[in-house]
Amino acid sequence: MRRARGINPNRMFELTGYIDLELITPEGKGDWDDITGKFIPAPESDPVIIKANVQPFKASQTFMLPESERTKEWVNVWSPNEIKKMREGPDGWDADQFVYDDNIYKVMSVRK
Repeated sequence: MRRARGINPNRMFELTGYIDLELITPEGKGDWDDITGKFIPAPESDPVIIKANVQPFKASQTFMLPESERTKEWVNVWSPNEIKKMREGPDGWDADQFVYDDNIYKVMSVRK
C-alpha cells in the first residue's frame, strides 16, 4: 500500500478549478461604545487575494441549518489558505469575510 503524501498547493485545484477570492480579515474584535451604546466593528485589514474553489450549498446541507438561516444565501469555500470564523470571548476575534459575485459573505464555519 502506498503512503499518501501532503497536499501540494500548486496541484490542489487541478480537477476542480479555482478563482481568486478577496478575503477581508478584521483586526481584533468589535466592541460596544459606552456612551452611545452602539456597536463599533473592528477595523479591517487590507484585503488579501486567495485561491479558492466556491461551490453552491446543497439542499441536504440546508436542512442541517436552523430554520431561520435556511433562506439566506450560502456557499462552500475550499482553500489551502487560512480562513477564520468568529471566536467569542475576551481574547476572540470577528469572522473573516469574502467578496464573491459582488456580495460580501461572512465565514460561519471552518473545517480543517
